[in-house]
Amino acid sequence: MDKASLLNDFAPHALFILGVLFITAWMVIRIRKRSTRNATQPSAREQLQRYRTRDAVRGDLEGLMVDIEQLARRLGSQLDAKSQQIESLLAQADQRIAALGGQSPAAAPPVDRYEPSTGPAATAAADPPAPDSAPDSAPDSVSTPVPTTNQLVAADYSGCCLKCCLH
Repeated sequence: MDKASLLNDFAPHALFILGVLFITAWMVIRIRKRSTRNATQPSAREQLQRYRTRDAVRGDLEGLMVDIEQLARRLGSQLDAKSQQIESLLAQADQRIAALGGQSPAAAPPVDRYEPSTGPAATAAADPPAPDSAPDSAPDSVSTPVPTTNQLVAADYSGCCLKCCLH
């Protein structure tokens, strides 16, 4: 056999082997590119798990927001009930003070307790009462009028322990 016939017999097999090697190398390179690209991107299962976790957290947050809203409503209603109770106790105190002092409860000016900036406390702070021109030489007696609750609320007791003012 000569070289030409050997080359003619081996050439198709060599081209086939070379083609298979080329395709194999191309596939290996492609797989490596995918693995490096997938290292930065999560797999479909990981993405699905992330979405499920995010949806669960979102559901928990929505439930928590509903609970907070219900708690705020409940606390608001409790505060309203307590303020109404305080208002009725203040009205009772005004009546008792008026009964002890001989004044009628209608004589006391009404106090807007929800907006203290417009009530008597704001006017008392803006215009303090004028001091008496003549000091009292007489000791406190039974004839001293007892202040009403509105007058106590309007008075400025900053720095006072209130023990001396309420006796």
